[in-house]
Amino acid sequence: VNRGTDIGKNHRLAMGTLLNELVEKRNEELFIFLDDYHSLSDDSEVHQALDYFIDHLPPDVHLVIASRKEPPLPSLPKWRAKRDLAELSREALKFTEEEIQSLLEQFYKISLSENEIKGLAQKTEGWITGVQLILQAAGRDGRTVREILNAYLEEHGDLFRYFAGEIFNRERAELRDFLKRSSVLDVMTAESCRYVLKIKDPVRHLEELVNSNLFVTAAGPGEYRYHRLFREFLYDQLSDPAERNGLHVRAAEHHEKNGESAKAIGHYLSADKPREAVRLIDRDRERLINRAQFALLRSWLERLAPQIYDEFPWLYAVQAVLCKEQGKLEQAESLYKQAEKQLQEKGNKDPSRAYVLYEKSIVLHRKGESKEALDVLKQALKSCAPGNIDLKTSILGFTAQVWLEGLGDSQKAKTCLNQARKLLKGTSNKMQAVYIEQKQSVLWESIGEKRRAFNIYKGIIEMIGDDYSHLVGSYFHNAAKVALDYGRYDWAGECLNKGRAVCRGYEDIFSESMLEFGYGYLYLFKGQWDHAQKHLERAHDIFKEMNWTRSVCIALRQLSRLSRYRGDPERALHYLELMKQQPLGPLDRIAVLMEQAMIGIFKEQYGPAREALDSCRDQAIKYFGKMGEIICYLSEAGIQAGLKKPKEAERWFLKAVTLSKDYGFDGLLACELRASPILCRLAQKCMIEKTYLLT
Repeated sequence: VNRGTDIGKNHRLAMGTLLNELVEKRNEELFIFLDDYHSLSDDSEVHQALDYFIDHLPPDVHLVIASRKEPPLPSLPKWRAKRDLAELSREALKFTEEEIQSLLEQFYKISLSENEIKGLAQKTEGWITGVQLILQAAGRDGRTVREILNAYLEEHGDLFRYFAGEIFNRERAELRDFLKRSSVLDVMTAESCRYVLKIKDPVRHLEELVNSNLFVTAAGPGEYRYHRLFREFLYDQLSDPAERNGLHVRAAEHHEKNGESAKAIGHYLSADKPREAVRLIDRDRERLINRAQFALLRSWLERLAPQIYDEFPWLYAVQAVLCKEQGKLEQAESLYKQAEKQLQEKGNKDPSRAYVLYEKSIVLHRKGESKEALDVLKQALKSCAPGNIDLKTSILGFTAQVWLEGLGDSQKAKTCLNQARKLLKGTSNKMQAVYIEQKQSVLWESIGEKRRAFNIYKGIIEMIGDDYSHLVGSYFHNAAKVALDYGRYDWAGECLNKGRAVCRGYEDIFSESMLEFGYGYLYLFKGQWDHAQKHLERAHDIFKEMNWTRSVCIALRQLSRLSRYRGDPERALHYLELMKQQPLGPLDRIAVLMEQAMIGIFKEQYGPAREALDSCRDQAIKYFGKMGEIICYLSEAGIQAGLKKPKEAERWFLKAVTLSKDYGFDGLLACELRASPILCRLAQKCMIEKTYLLT
């Protein structure tokens, strides 16, 4: 028919003969496959003939057509309407991660990890030919699938031959040129193609690509993108470096003009224009860090040469932030030193010096070096430009945190927060205001004003809403912790669930670990020991892996407390011994002694309990405020009761109860009474209402 023979000119006669043959000489169900149907021209007579043939097929004969574009068959709409047609689009033919895993396990007897399966699906975008070519390549030279995947198809040999032979070389020269040059674009639109490729009618080319199904998919209304592997192949056909760089520069200009700075940065780097890329990174770095887009930042920084870092020293600090987020604190500190060295060579007049010093202080504090952190923060504040209100308030807020957590000086912390609050007057930065309010809540909490701290935290969580920012998970953790001490268990659970929802999907290990810790604290208060153990251990493992010494100490302290609640004092002491192996700050040393006193009471070893309590009482009340006072009073009550001095025991116990009710430590008191038989007996003797103890 396609060759125009005499019989082909009368397609009905030709098709009728074939149909009669099918009816007369066949007695079973039949499937006829036509592959590469797209190779026929749109004006071929085959389409009319095949249309007639399909319309008159016997019921048990089926036709399967494989084509990169929709066949121009006149009866297609009619068959769709009558549901005589089943269609599989390219999207439907994509293999999912589960289907790839099933293929590997059932047919190739290969088992890959979840991340490896995910990587394979992403690299091939579910294209089964690509998956099979990788698997075939794995058998050569003794290489495994993992090795092939990790090398990211370094050779591309089979794929290149497939693309070149089956698709690219068959297209006309004009379209091949469009394919090559447009491959610099991640997403193609008429506007971007017009500007970057300098062509007047890009819509015609884009429509031709879509209609031909040349590994192009819709990325949105009027937006198209190539299959990842096809795009890589096309890009490699751009053999002239000057042409390639020119296309990337125009693409960068186009995206920058449209406010798409991330895409612009990538194109400037590809065009070997690092200073243009650095200009945009500098402009957007705070926003990117605040959105925890560390993988994106890392991909850019890895492409910059060492001399660019020396020219722009703040890049060392950004690189250090990325190391800090991976727990590489020593490496981060080394990068900050390199940044300082370059800044000194510039005469310390670079405005980025304050930012470098501020970030360095965070690393020092996480390592437990609080005094050193304060010295660096002092320099940072001195170096900060007068008009940089956001950075100044960040420095003051973190200085308050170090004074409070590292050295237990609430008065100095209060002074810093007052200064920060004055600077924030008249500014519209919501998250900066939340940051300072959160530090204020921690201050109130530290001096024992749980009720006041809880009310502030309720406002903070409301202010945050569904807006994510880097480290915001710690705000939800702190709010939940205060709520638990206050006795608001349900609110604490809702707070942690909301925090998890807000942080989901972000590369924010600190938020993840703090929320994990928060759940451990929640289950500890609710008496669900196994759940508490699981979450606290998970948080501890993350803290340890990230080298966050202070957080490791806090996690060990809570694990010790949990073990005591569970009636396992030896395990509780074990956690305290692990804690002592860390470089302890003043507050940590006091916390160890407070917990030792409570463990001694539980073991009915009142001498060691007395020694521990007397060693920490004054400092506990000074640095831990009302909470320290309550724990000391409960410890004293337990010791007196154990020594058979009931009146003294009742006096100290009632003092603890009064403070708990007055300052909002209902949850803490209820926990301690549940866990200590001797204190529980005191509560019953003093007629503390049962409902209060059980809430």
